[in-house]
Amino acid sequence: MKALIAVLFLLFAVQAGAQSDPVATWSIDLVGDNVRGAGYITFDGSTPTGGTLTGYAILRPVGQISGLNISELNTGFFLLDGTWALDSNGKIVGIFEGADADTACGPADATFSGSFKGSTVLTKKSGNSLRLTMTTNDGPVEVKGFIGDPVLDIVGSWQAKLTITKTTTSGTGTAAATKRTPTPAIAAVTAAVGSGPTDTQITLGTVTLRTGHSTTATVTVINTGSGTTTTPTGTVTITSSGTDTITTSPCTLDGTGQCTASVTASSTVGAHTITATYNGDTDHATSTGTVTLTVQQSATKTQTKTLEFLEITDSVDFGDPDVDLPFFFKVAGTGPAYDVTGCALLTRDGKIFMITTEDAGDTTRFVSGKLKKAGISAPLAGFDDDQGAVQGVMNLAP
Repeated sequence: MKALIAVLFLLFAVQAGAQSDPVATWSIDLVGDNVRGAGYITFDGSTPTGGTLTGYAILRPVGQISGLNISELNTGFFLLDGTWALDSNGKIVGIFEGADADTACGPADATFSGSFKGSTVLTKKSGNSLRLTMTTNDGPVEVKGFIGDPVLDIVGSWQAKLTITKTTTSGTGTAAATKRTPTPAIAAVTAAVGSGPTDTQITLGTVTLRTGHSTTATVTVINTGSGTTTTPTGTVTITSSGTDTITTSPCTLDGTGQCTASVTASSTVGAHTITATYNGDTDHATSTGTVTLTVQQSATKTQTKTLEFLEITDSVDFGDPDVDLPFFFKVAGTGPAYDVTGCALLTRDGKIFMITTEDAGDTTRFVSGKLKKAGISAPLAGFDDDQGAVQGVMNLAP
């Protein structure tokens, strides 16, 4: 897995001749296409229109993202550094980089970097707020910043009951006989295509697939004429009656009259006819063969774990000792048959972001939730890199 996250900052624009002060510490929420997170950013001003930023953030994957390997994301806990300035319109712009601070809270050797731009600081009845757009190495991220400290305290003994939903990673099935339409002994002759009769056969490595999974189609074209025969050459076009994806079509016959292609099942379940059409050559006529592919919905398995018991304590000597880490906590505990270690972060509005590992890092779990006003429970959602999607609830132990 990889680890990381980032975030931003502050600003007051120069407006209507009045100079605004950009220096402040912001509690921030990060929402991206691939990641979610939170943190704290402090802006210092070396000039009236710019300066440096420091801080820390924690980031988790959104979940199972189509076409993206979760391990490629930079997620975890990061210390942040950067610079900011005001453009000619008084809007904040800048760059940042986040370095992984401690391998106990996510993958090591990850970085979270990018640039940001946003509005001037907005003054509301509830306090100052900030809106920023980040371009990062984990994709686009929107940032909302607020001034103020959390009113809840999460230090204590907690118990969490988690439900993990895992998507089946493979389909099942057996090979099926091909249906084919060989050319007759006497075939109509078309331009550039011979009249020698052929027979096209197509088979699949498996004829039952879960949506999104793949199998190999093997096509064999044989000369069915009498007397001296030659091996058909040329190409075969492979199509599906559904919306399945077929790569390497048309495929080119080798010296034995065979070629292969990959078939990936679409999201449409049911029976799909896969058709191989031999396009003929100067000596051989066209022919077709078909096989049926059955596409099934990806199966899910739900597993409810017994309670995990978590001890949340203030972070001491965690990460960089030169960086102040308010509202950042250590997590330690036990599960049914494993130990739990990690970290957690609490934001101004009571959101909690937590990263824990089981059995010295064999499994990493990213969860987030929001504590109720009484501070006694938090519904959780997230991703387990070994199992799948996570739903659950965390409560203060009696």
